[in-house]
Amino acid sequence: MKRAWPYALFGAITLACFWKFIFLGWTLYDVRTMQRYLGTLPDQSPGWFASNRPPVDRGDTILVLPRLHRVYNEGLHHGELRLWNPNLFCGYPLYYDTLIHPFYPPNLIFHPLLPPRIAYDLLLLLHFFFWGAAMYWLLRGLGRSDVAAAVGGVVWMLLGYNTLWFT
Repeated sequence: MKRAWPYALFGAITLACFWKFIFLGWTLYDVRTMQRYLGTLPDQSPGWFASNRPPVDRGDTILVLPRLHRVYNEGLHHGELRLWNPNLFCGYPLYYDTLIHPFYPPNLIFHPLLPPRIAYDLLLLLHFFFWGAAMYWLLRGLGRSDVAAAVGGVVWMLLGYNTLWFT
């Protein structure tokens, strides 16, 4: 039981980063780019600071991701592995898409059971927790102490690329 504290630490950090998803129903899809194109982006700065905000544009992959997840998810709900989206451009292959990962086992487990947004958000949450746990296991396997391995796991969890997904 003495080695349970690193997992409690990783769980607390995960909860601190994902509490709005867990308790308030927020999504981890970046909808600001879509809101900008639809003209519905709320202004978050009062007064004359509002005009100084840079426009939010995360690129076309952010705009396409929810739609691709919906096609993939609906297919799995109907017992099909849909690898082609006929509604995008002249058709768009899902089988090679690095954002969808249609053959990734956790996707094949969670997407048939949950709506696409919740499956996506929950998988990011679980991956975030296991980034810390896996680094902890690696460092313990390399002979580091519990404290050093836990610090390494926390640093890996909060690494810039990883935090990109929940900012």
